[in-house]
Amino acid sequence: MKLIAKTFAGLEDVLGQEIAAIGGFNIIKIKRGIAFEGDHEVLYRANLCLRTAIRIYIPLFEFKAANEKILYNTLKSYPWEELFTLKDTFMVESLLNTKFYNNSQYIAFKTKDAIVDRFREKYDDRPNIDKVQPGYRIQIHIYQDAVNISIDTSGRPLFMRGYREEGLEAPINECLAAGLVLMSGWDKNSPLFDVMCGSGTIPIEAAMIASDMAPNLYRPHFGFEKFKDFDAVLFNKIKDELKLRIQDKSYLIYATDMQSKAIDTAK
Repeated sequence: MKLIAKTFAGLEDVLGQEIAAIGGFNIIKIKRGIAFEGDHEVLYRANLCLRTAIRIYIPLFEFKAANEKILYNTLKSYPWEELFTLKDTFMVESLLNTKFYNNSQYIAFKTKDAIVDRFREKYDDRPNIDKVQPGYRIQIHIYQDAVNISIDTSGRPLFMRGYREEGLEAPINECLAAGLVLMSGWDKNSPLFDVMCGSGTIPIEAAMIASDMAPNLYRPHFGFEKFKDFDAVLFNKIKDELKLRIQDKSYLIYATDMQSKAIDTAK
């Protein structure tokens, strides 16, 4: 299947290397991301293991639409019932960079309408919207008249690792912190110093890299777990393998800050 991993500008090369390491292929660098291919195992590993990825998407289809009528009709013509059922929940997120449409919330609303209307015409019923933890998170991205529809497989952004109890006012993003460590050339054995550690994100990410701990191994939920084709046996097998890979070794990582609150938070 085709996949897209999104990241921060400047981390594309690092992300591409990570994707190659988990078995992704046909790797292509795009703006703030990587397009690649892989099977379900690669999809699951991408969400569990990629340190610099923010979200993992499955692109569904693309088309041209310079007006609302074409947009609605094309969206309605897609066989959404093959993707999810009346019992599933969904939500729509929109991202616009276009002169043809000027309200992202309205585009998300029209996309939702097109999906719901198709279900109503076929089944005289409709799936429900869930904005908190939907079964399917649909993204519509419009650049000028080019429309791309994708499914978010991650759920919450992948930088939400699950270890953060509290943060300071401006904590560095976990994906960016991991990317800085990977780009630094640190050999995982030499002492690592962070003299402005803040809430400790860089030292924590460095420790996870040094011990070969998958960054999202202990996250409670991923979006793909609600998909119709979710393979729980394969997913749990991968998680068990990743747990066995964690290395229990000694390494020196120093974190300091001039603010005592930062030190307490990092601890």
